[in-house]
Amino acid sequence: MNSGLDIERVLDIWFEDGPRTVAERVVDDALRTVEETEQQRGWRAILRAPARPMPARWAAYAVVIVALAIGVAVAASVLVGRGLFVGPTRLSSPAPSPSTGTASPSASSILHASKPPRPAGAALLLMGNPMVDGETYTTLSFEPAFTIRGSAGWLIPLPAPGGGRLEGPAHAYLFGQQPRSDPFLEPAVSIIRPAQVITEGGASTEPAPDDLIAWLQARTDLDLAKPFPVTIGGLGGTAIEGTVHKGAAANSVGAINLLCSTDNPTCGWTNGEEVGVGFGERFRFVVLDGRGQTVVLVAGDGAQSWSQDLPELEQLMNSLTFPSPNG
Repeated sequence: MNSGLDIERVLDIWFEDGPRTVAERVVDDALRTVEETEQQRGWRAILRAPARPMPARWAAYAVVIVALAIGVAVAASVLVGRGLFVGPTRLSSPAPSPSTGTASPSASSILHASKPPRPAGAALLLMGNPMVDGETYTTLSFEPAFTIRGSAGWLIPLPAPGGGRLEGPAHAYLFGQQPRSDPFLEPAVSIIRPAQVITEGGASTEPAPDDLIAWLQARTDLDLAKPFPVTIGGLGGTAIEGTVHKGAAANSVGAINLLCSTDNPTCGWTNGEEVGVGFGERFRFVVLDGRGQTVVLVAGDGAQSWSQDLPELEQLMNSLTFPSPNG
């Protein structure tokens, strides 16, 4: 469950409140240096992607980001001297336990989101930052903005090379740990606004139907129980649970891709930007009407650990709310 890299949006997020430009000479020198230097990835993907040369244009972006970051630091020091700069604040975290000497993970910084306003009083959960149990979080850009009550250690994981951002205007993927395999047989909760669905065997894609539960029930590659009503954050919805049917057609990593969010224009059977399920997994789909937009929650876990982890999965899903942007 990955999404395509959006370098322009990353730059917007980093520098929305900082300097708007950087000296052209600095950029030109950086690009010239990169163009003359052979680029190679220094690490392998966590999702089994083989190491491969990094395109020079991405390395160029990286160097430009470093140059811009230096500009931000310089500008910040000037503004601090004038009493005009307010840096991101950080929620206080518990002191280290005398018995273990290990500090509890701190909450994500409360930052200025790229699409303000975000729900008031919620910490901004950034990729790779673990949740603190009981803290209220929001994401950087999902619309309509939601809040969720944190469960210790859960996170929006850092992407593998080429994997892109795992949170955007129409998708947010939360994991109990950094993903390690395909398919993801570990606790996970996906929150998306679906735009397209993928037919059985990946034959084609089509616009998401009005009745997603009925569409799931009509598939022969899923074994589903009876749907049941749910209420999450004051919103009514319908949930359905199931597993993958034995012998069902799957893609190269053993997954059955089902849904694509509006962030994914290249929806497909073998792409890495879809919500899907895999053999050995149990899942729950929840379809909600979120302020006039269909929002789908998908909880998944290994079938053997589903019962054990279900209370935590339900706690995360049931804590979801869609408040007004100002709280």
